[in-house]
Order: sequence, then C-alpha cells, then structure tokens
Amino acid sequence: MDYAQYVALPGIVSGDRWQGINSIGPVTIDSAQPAVALARVRMQFRLGSEVFKLDSDAAQNPDAPITITNAATWTATIPGIETGFLSTAGKWVFDIEFYGTGQGAETYIKGDIEIYPHVTE
Repeated sequence: MDYAQYVALPGIVSGDRWQGINSIGPVTIDSAQPAVALARVRMQFRLGSEVFKLDSDAAQNPDAPITITNAATWTATIPGIETGFLSTAGKWVFDIEFYGTGQGAETYIKGDIEIYPHVTE
C-alpha cells in the first residue's frame, strides 16, 4: 500500500533560484505524533539517471541541506537554492523519507516538479 502524500511543487525555469520549502511536517501517524524524535530527513529528485540529493545529514554529502526545525513534531525546512538546482528541463519526481531515532526510512511525501527550458541561454 502506498500511503505517501502526493505533492506537485510549482515549476520553475532551469537555472532559476528555487525558493525551497518553508515547512515540511509536522508528521502524524494515525493522528498522533511519532513516539520517537526525528533523526534525519532525506529528499531525492530524479529525472532518468539524474539525481539531486537533499539531506539533513551532512555526512551523506547532499547537493543541498535540509534543516530539522523541530525533532519532536517531525518538522523540517529546505532553504532556497540559488544555483545548480535541477538544470535539466523535464518533469522530475521526488520523495521525502523521514527517519525516526533508531528507525529506518519511512516515505511520507512524494511528488513532482516541472523544470522548464531556459530560453535566453
């Protein structure tokens, strides 16, 4: 069963600044907050074999950071990305995985974003 919430992010022109995501969460499971603290959030965008990685764990060498803003409520934010965000035009798909302390990944959000060609290259 796929229980991930689908989100269509607003499209942007290739090479333009991406505004990021002001708030992800809070996550609830069966209308309750998880019993453990949020330890990590990972997001990956894919278009064919291209991958753009965002992660709250800097040791994973992400292309851009995610900041956990409240581990108790499982809330995070993704700052805007000035350059280098999804440079190939097309419909990119993504998912966001949440890791509770001592737990494996749970994918609660998935979706897509359209990257439009830059006309004035």
